[in-house]
Amino acid sequence: MLIGYLISEVSGTDFSSYLEENVFIPLKMTETEVYVRGCAIDHSAICYTPDFKPISIHFASYPGASDIYFSAHDLIRFAMFHLKDHLKDQDTILSDVTIDKMQEAYPPSNTRYGIGWYFDVNEAGYRSVYHGGEDPGSDNFMKLIPAEDMALVILCNSKIGDNLSEIQEEICTALIPGFNKDGKEAQADIQSAEEQQIPEEFLGKWEGKIVAYDREIDIELKVNKTDGAIIGLSGQQESKIDLAVITDDFMLGYFSGVIPTPDAERYPGNTRLALVRQGNKISGQATADQWVEERQMRYELSSWIESPRAHSPLLAAG
Repeated sequence: MLIGYLISEVSGTDFSSYLEENVFIPLKMTETEVYVRGCAIDHSAICYTPDFKPISIHFASYPGASDIYFSAHDLIRFAMFHLKDHLKDQDTILSDVTIDKMQEAYPPSNTRYGIGWYFDVNEAGYRSVYHGGEDPGSDNFMKLIPAEDMALVILCNSKIGDNLSEIQEEICTALIPGFNKDGKEAQADIQSAEEQQIPEEFLGKWEGKIVAYDREIDIELKVNKTDGAIIGLSGQQESKIDLAVITDDFMLGYFSGVIPTPDAERYPGNTRLALVRQGNKISGQATADQWVEERQMRYELSSWIESPRAHSPLLAAG
């Protein structure tokens, strides 16, 4: 949403027009457009719930958050550009150096995300660059295997969950000999957060606030090597944080507490933390992440969080 807003502000044109003129037309993506309210989308697929009930057309609250309609063929053209396959009818909208930078691990402790791309290495040593997306009644996935100069795209007009991962894995296995080779993980630093050692820099007790749009909520974050990361919000029970990523200066994870604003309490869900450490202070996002079953839709609302270190690991242990 923020990037879509910034694109409009800097370019002086609306988000839809900017993408069409600077991405879709130069890459000859002739079956791609950004949905504009009140305009029809030609040949768009009907979206369905998992039990095959049609879902009415959905649009995002802000441009840039979603609402791009495309064909699998157009997405493959987009993927080929990011594999640096220079098709004769495509213009160069990014240099090869920039494309490489987007797929680069930086800093070295970051093994998961570049600029707009996730990446991973499987047990057979194949590095993949990928991203997925979802909306009510739709699921999609794009994956690049740069070493094989291969791209795949999967589009589905219903929610199929983990089946999407299974489908892309089977495609790669069918096309790349040895893709599912048994053996040890090819990249030692790619591991689940549960297996990662919590860095010394995060150990201790941190006390601060979540600053929501209508209130401030006191928090206490305790991090140690025995229990991991535990967070407590004022008036709520403490919750263990399910860590997805933790490095010397970054933490990403989920916990079961609720940010007590009227909208964040409407539906069941979790809270996602994305925290950056700078010296003896951590700050970032606390995001209400809710799933609305009847609409097959996920809602998110972010609040600012800031927490200075209250005690060092030694004092916290004592």
